[in-house]
Amino acid sequence: LTQDKRFTLTSSTKEVLSNLDDLINIKLYFTKKLPPYLVNLKGDITDVLDEFQAYAGGNISVTFIDPTDNPAMQQELRFMGIPQIQLNIIEKDQAQLTNIYLGMAIFYADKKEIIPFISSTSNLEYDLTSKILKLTSTDSKTVGIYTGTGHDLTQDYQAVKQLLESQYTVQPVPLAPGDTTLESINTLVVAGPRDLTDLQKYQIDQLLMRGVKIVFLVDTVDIGDGLQASSFTPGINDLLQHYGVKVEENMVLDRSNANASFRSGFMTFRLPYPFWVKVTIEGFDPDNPAVSNLESLVLPWTSSLTVLEEKPATVTITPLASSTPVSWLRKGFYSLDPQQRFLSPETETESHTLVLAASGTFTSFFADKPIPLGEQADAAPQVSPDTETLKVSPDTKFVLVGNSRFIDNDMITQFQDNQVFLLNIIDWLTLGDKLIGIRSRGATDRPLKETTEYTKTLIKAFNMVVIPLLIIFFGLVRFYLRKRRRGKDVLSR
Repeated sequence: LTQDKRFTLTSSTKEVLSNLDDLINIKLYFTKKLPPYLVNLKGDITDVLDEFQAYAGGNISVTFIDPTDNPAMQQELRFMGIPQIQLNIIEKDQAQLTNIYLGMAIFYADKKEIIPFISSTSNLEYDLTSKILKLTSTDSKTVGIYTGTGHDLTQDYQAVKQLLESQYTVQPVPLAPGDTTLESINTLVVAGPRDLTDLQKYQIDQLLMRGVKIVFLVDTVDIGDGLQASSFTPGINDLLQHYGVKVEENMVLDRSNANASFRSGFMTFRLPYPFWVKVTIEGFDPDNPAVSNLESLVLPWTSSLTVLEEKPATVTITPLASSTPVSWLRKGFYSLDPQQRFLSPETETESHTLVLAASGTFTSFFADKPIPLGEQADAAPQVSPDTETLKVSPDTKFVLVGNSRFIDNDMITQFQDNQVFLLNIIDWLTLGDKLIGIRSRGATDRPLKETTEYTKTLIKAFNMVVIPLLIIFFGLVRFYLRKRRRGKDVLSR
């Protein structure tokens, strides 16, 4: 009965379960004596697993095991990665510590996946389905990530790496001469490509020509020290323009925005920050499964995207996320002061495209160019001398976002919807829509709609003047009718 049917298995899960061809053993390592506030958790998990078993046609077996008094099993669980959790409980007016197990292991043939700790059932369907899909898939999917200059995958994007590793093999891609990682990746994430050599552009171009899906996260704003920023031209823009799209050298501001924290002396305060654009539910493409169920996305210091008139006829370009109609642009040098006057009366506001998808057959940027060498004149090309440049791609697609900072560790952990958006995009490009519907149902953000000052004044006047007048009018009418009825009663007597 909920809007996103969160207590019913999705069609994606039902499809995965119906296609099982062998037995999956699910073992829940649960302590029997749980704290009072977790007593109902076992029943909730059982309800979910009962539905899984019903749709699996006998291919799922569930076993509950209490390892509390079994030291050998406890040691085995430590090796498996299921820890013993220490919790505070209040019993007989005394605070006590208790050690419990709330983990799960999923076994299929000689493979296994672990869910170390289950605190609620809110994400249990997604966790279970993604683990089952990973176990039963015949081929492992690999996501390659190029982090640009000055970034490190294990530091700046550690949270993203951990999120993706639950479903994919994650491989750093240096885009260096002789890079052998390019042969095995299914999807490439190009994050913050500020400066690219011709060889690196060639490598990216040829991946697209092979049919590899690509996510371009492109910045055009350089955030300097203090509260200042300036524009720059990203090295990948000529490649993108050949494909029919462009990242503009500007910054989008929006009255729909997220709060940002700032320090002043010993004080920390949070303010609405128009530079952190918040895409609302109306800004997402309702026809694309990757974003149709999302309700928000925060893009900090983001740029707008343009579809070029001379785009290839074989390519279809669709906006996936746009700012609200009360957003505006700034160009050149930027002051990032949170207490400045952001919007003047003469500023023109309109919606701007922030994320787009391009699909179809693409022609190579290097179709009529020689294969570029490395940085040195005698460097060997990336491809074998016997290999010719691929000039036309099969039917494929890529996604372009005018921002890469939304996947930084701080941003993606602060805003859960950013996680859902990125994972949905990766899943959509790599797996189709098998997992998207499950993950998106947990992302709910229902902000008040942005209104103009004129509308706010009208609403305030209606509440303060019109409603009291209506009540007074109702009272007078009621008084008149009662007085009239009493008069009739006196005459009738």
